Amino acid sequence: MLNIGFVSMRAQFGFNPDEAGRLYEVSKRTLGALGQLVSPDGMLMLKPDAIAANELLKSSGIDLLVVQVGTFPSGELLPLLIKDLPAHILLWALPEPPFDGGVLQFNSLCGVHLLASLLKRSGRRFDYVHLSPEGDTAELVRYIRAFEVSLGLKRMRVGLVGSHTPGFDAMAVDAVSLKEKIGPEVVYIGLNEVFQGAKQVPASHRETLMREIGREYHNAAELPAEKIGKFAETYASLEHQAKEKNVSSLAVRCWPEFIEGYGQAACGSVSKLTDDGIVTGCEGDVLGTITSAIMREFAGSAPFLADIVHVDYKANEATLWHCGAAPFSLAAPGERVTLGEEFGIGGLNVEFPLKSGFVTMARLGYLGGEYRMLVTTGEALKIGPIVKGTVAQVRCDANVRTLMDELIHGGWEHHLTMIYGDVAAELEQLCRILGIACVRL
Repeated sequence: MLNIGFVSMRAQFGFNPDEAGRLYEVSKRTLGALGQLVSPDGMLMLKPDAIAANELLKSSGIDLLVVQVGTFPSGELLPLLIKDLPAHILLWALPEPPFDGGVLQFNSLCGVHLLASLLKRSGRRFDYVHLSPEGDTAELVRYIRAFEVSLGLKRMRVGLVGSHTPGFDAMAVDAVSLKEKIGPEVVYIGLNEVFQGAKQVPASHRETLMREIGREYHNAAELPAEKIGKFAETYASLEHQAKEKNVSSLAVRCWPEFIEGYGQAACGSVSKLTDDGIVTGCEGDVLGTITSAIMREFAGSAPFLADIVHVDYKANEATLWHCGAAPFSLAAPGERVTLGEEFGIGGLNVEFPLKSGFVTMARLGYLGGEYRMLVTTGEALKIGPIVKGTVAQVRCDANVRTLMDELIHGGWEHHLTMIYGDVAAELEQLCRILGIACVRL
């Protein structure tokens, strides 16, 4: 659970400190429902108050410091409050009560403006919200969730199986800068470790997985048992590597070695692993896999890492496709989920049209030493099996020409993650917390 430090500042004279104090107590209850709260009893008014709060917060090891402005405070309190306290800072402005011809009640928004100007000049990272704890607190809840995800990224370990696919050099990962600027650690896993591990899968486990695969794919019984067996072995070996290396996600160099040397595409394993909780991306796309993991955290459902292979400019629609690695839980109701043999030497790739519904599409990218994220939304339409592989047809909220211009002229890596639900605002907030640019279309 997030460890949240919370203080409220007030002026020494004037305004309405009684009402601000009441809202401070309400705010404590609101934040207490979102994390483990560390907070002084009273509001901060004088320098000794700020010094005492600083000592309390430092001794508590907080993850986030929320600074509410109850009434317009002295700017001298802030340096004392945050001295030697590295926590990220969220400023909280209270809305002014309706004007009635009397005195200003809080002047909270201007107080947040003052504190922000000081934080900016001291090089401290911060964000702000402007809301009443007795009103709509969705923005605050969203911020806390995004901050939790940002902390999760600092603990994340992603396994890179092999490297990026040949020629996909835009997807090469700078492991050092990724750890420093975004948080995840890249753990390298050799392809031979996976191939050798597949040969060592116990027969009983292999048979269990084959029965699982038979239940999950409609045509599994129609395919040669040795192909289903190899699928099971590949899955088991990748799953073992993830557990042994203590990684939560995998980015797999799925060709050419899997197809030409090993004898079967990794698509089916990528699909099943993601459905089973280990987010897995293809073609060694580490940042695409991290994008997928982030979006799963926000949406709570399986992601689809895809190419945009076609657009209809008149209908404002984009076709998202991949050769067969989408999680089968995303299949449109009533459609067959099958294993195909079209890709590589003997398959096996997954084939189905994806379900309809509101979707968010995003991409964590890296260019010129800087990270960035593209975020857009749309509606996945009801379609049939219009092409082999896994496919979704999305009517975009943004102008699809503008989207393609940004992707192509902007030099973005050629994979996008699609997930069901609207998590665009959460992704924008995460970008602000991470200090990276967000291109919102």
